[in-house]
Amino acid sequence: MRGSVLLRAASAVATFTGAVSATGGFCVRKKVIIDTDFYNFSDDPNAIGIANAFMSWGEIEVLGVISDIRSRYAPPAIDAINTFYGHPDIPLAISKPVDNSVYTPRNSFSAYTPLTFQKTQDPLYTEYPAYVDQLSQRFPEDTNDGENTTDPVTLYRTLLSKAPDNSVTIAAIGFFDALYLLVDSKPDAISPLTGLELIKRKVTELVVQAAGTGTSFNIVRHNPLYPTHVLNQWPTKLTFVPGFIGSSVRWGSRLTTEVDLQKNPVAWAFNTTIGYNKTHQSWDPTAIYYAIRGLDDVYVYNKTGGSVFFMPNGTAIWRDNVPPTAPQNWVNLKISNVTFAGRLEGILLWQPGSAISPAQSSCTGDNSTKPGSGGSGYGGNATVTGGGRPTPTGAISSGSERSISIGGLTVAVIAGIVGMYLYT
Repeated sequence: MRGSVLLRAASAVATFTGAVSATGGFCVRKKVIIDTDFYNFSDDPNAIGIANAFMSWGEIEVLGVISDIRSRYAPPAIDAINTFYGHPDIPLAISKPVDNSVYTPRNSFSAYTPLTFQKTQDPLYTEYPAYVDQLSQRFPEDTNDGENTTDPVTLYRTLLSKAPDNSVTIAAIGFFDALYLLVDSKPDAISPLTGLELIKRKVTELVVQAAGTGTSFNIVRHNPLYPTHVLNQWPTKLTFVPGFIGSSVRWGSRLTTEVDLQKNPVAWAFNTTIGYNKTHQSWDPTAIYYAIRGLDDVYVYNKTGGSVFFMPNGTAIWRDNVPPTAPQNWVNLKISNVTFAGRLEGILLWQPGSAISPAQSSCTGDNSTKPGSGGSGYGGNATVTGGGRPTPTGAISSGSERSISIGGLTVAVIAGIVGMYLYT
C-alpha cells in the first residue's frame, strides 16, 4: 500500500510538473510572465536571456513578455532573443500607441512630464549606445514591428484566465503601465473576473525590481501614479529585489569574450551598449533569478513583518507594525556578490543546443540537449566553467522555495519522499 501510494504520488507530480531530471530530481515548471522596460539598458536583454535559458532547462514556462516602453523595436528585439533560445512563440505585447513616449522627471523625481524620445535610445542615457533596433535586423525574428503585437491587458487577462489558480509569478522588471491597466480592468469576454479578482485567484507572487524603502528607478523614473496604484493594493505575495543588489553584482566580460557575438543576440547587445571585455550592473537579472528560483541559496528575506506603502511621489515606506493582506518582503544577498555575478554570467554562457551542466540545473529541458535547438543553429562555442549551483543534482535546496501545493503537500516534500522510495 505504501509503495503504491508513493508511486501514484510520483506519477501525479511528474504529470503536473512536466519535467523530471535525468537523475531523478523533480522540476516544477514555474509559470512566469515578464513585464519589462526593454529598451536602453543591457540588463533587460540579459534578464530575457536568463529566463529563456531556465525555460530550456525545464525550470520555468515563460507565458508571455510585456513591454512598457512604447518603441516599435522592443517586441521584435525580445522576439529575437526568444527565437535564439528556441522559443519563437512566446506571446508578446506592448503598450499602445507605439509613439515612443515615456514620462521623465524634470526636477529630481519631483515633477513629471511626457517626453517623446528617439526611437532607439533614451536621450537621458546617451552613454549607452542603442541596440534595440539592430537586434531584430541582425537576428531572426518574425514580429517585425511592435504594432503587430496584442494589447498588454488583453494578453495579461488571457494568460491569467487560462492558468491554474495560484500558479503564476509576475516579474515586474520595468514600469507599471500594463499592470496599472490590468488592476483596473473590468470583466469581459476573456474572464468574468475583474483585474484584481484575476490577480488574487491566479497570481501567486509579484516580484518587483525595486526597493521596499526609499526611491527606485522603476518606480519614480516613470509616472509614479502607476506603481503606487498597483503596489498599494496588490492582493497576493509581494517581493522586492532592491537595486543596490544589482548595482553590486557586476559581470559581462566573459559574455563578450567567450561567446560568438555574431550569433548570440544577448552577448551582441551587451557588447554594443557596454563594450567588449567590460562589466556592468545587473539589476533585472538579479530580480528575474528570484522570480524563477525564489530564495534558493542566493537570497534571504530582510524583514520579519510589516508592509510597504508608496507615497504619491513613488517613495516607499516600510511600516513594521502594519500587517499586509498577503506576505510582503524584500530580499538581500546570502552569498557574495562576486559568486552571484559568476552564476548569472554562467547561465548566459550556456548556449542553446549544448548539454545542461548538472551544476547549473538538476532539470533536463525538453529540447535543450538536442543540437540546433537554439534557433537555426545559432549556438556559440563557450565552455561553462563557472556560475554553477552548489545544490547537488536532483536535490532540492531547503531554502529554494521551488515548490507548489498539491493536496496540502508540496512538490518538494513529495519529491523527497519519492526519492527515498526509489532509492531504498
